[in-house]
Amino acid sequence: MITKVKDENAIALTFDDGPGRLTSAFLDCLEELDVGATFFWQTRYLHHKRPFKRALANGHSIGSHAHKHRDLTKRSFEEQFDSLQTSVSLFSTVMNHEATLVRPPYGQYNKETQRAVDQLGLRMIMWDVASFDWELKEDPEKITRLVVDNVKSGSIVLLHELPQTLVALPAIVHELRQKGYHFVVL
Repeated sequence: MITKVKDENAIALTFDDGPGRLTSAFLDCLEELDVGATFFWQTRYLHHKRPFKRALANGHSIGSHAHKHRDLTKRSFEEQFDSLQTSVSLFSTVMNHEATLVRPPYGQYNKETQRAVDQLGLRMIMWDVASFDWELKEDPEKITRLVVDNVKSGSIVLLHELPQTLVALPAIVHELRQKGYHFVVL
């Protein structure tokens, strides 16, 4: 399991729960900011009209967030394996892209999850800075403060494809750059 980036002064921005109606807007914003990111997508939302080709062409990475957003720890090993394997298969068939990264829904995992991840040859990516953007719908400035005030060299930041996050993203990037950080793709 990976919870830190090894490059000095590097930060990894990660976005969960897509692809969705705001994915293109996030890609526009990241392109304008000249920042690469890592997306963790639920494959139940994945189809040929989603902008996965653009995301990959722009240098972003896309990992699995399982097939459906369900707590894997409440499922048997077989159910966990099936959800992850379905996701990996859809990455291959829909995107013609090999899934190598995974983030379990809700960040919840157990020994069985790790076993399924290992058997599928995936790397589990977690985070050390949570933006709480899912709770702060009316306060993008607080999202910015939570991220900027808590990152350190090597941080992996948990964000989501939400309207308030899109509003906060330019300030997050600007302030982190002012502090001397650069951005990496996992």
